[in-house]
Order: sequence, then C-alpha cells, then structure tokens
Amino acid sequence: MSNLYNKASGVVKENVGSALGNEGMQREGHNQRAQGHGEEQLNKQQREADQKTNQAGGGMKQAGGAVKENVGGALGNESMEAEGRNARAQGKGEQHLHGQ
Repeated sequence: MSNLYNKASGVVKENVGSALGNEGMQREGHNQRAQGHGEEQLNKQQREADQKTNQAGGGMKQAGGAVKENVGGALGNESMEAEGRNARAQGKGEQHLHGQ
C-alpha cells in the first residue's frame, strides 16, 4: 500500500513543485514517485517468486506421492499405496491452485 501512497504523493509534489517553480519540491516528488514504482515492481516480483515456489512444492509432493504409491503397490502395502495416492492428488491440487 505504501507504494500507491508514494506514487500518488510523488505526483502531487511533482506537479505542485512545477506549478510553483519549486525545483526542490518537484525533484522530491519525482523521487518519491519513482520509489513507489520501484516498490510496486518489487512486490510484483515477490508474488511471482512465491507462486513459482508453491508450484514447485506441489510438483515435489506429487512426485513423492507417485513413488510412495508405486512402492506400496510393489510391496503389497495398501496403506502406503493409499498414502502415496493421496499425496500425489494433493500435490496435483497445489500445482493447479498456483497456476501450473
């Protein structure tokens, strides 16, 4: 939210400074607006990184579940096989939830 505040305040200061011929205020507004824009870009990149991390976690859970399901099936261990099936389904759901 501070990025929106900085962008808006920066624009106001920049315009008021320009109207009054106050170069210092104009420069301060420009810098504040640029800071808000930078914060906005940083937040966007953080959200994208979090999404990719969550997608990868879902893929790992899905792969681990498949291994457990297959080993359980090979050993005749129905409980292990069911746990693997559940983990695989949960991992698939996490991947779907996070956009893959």
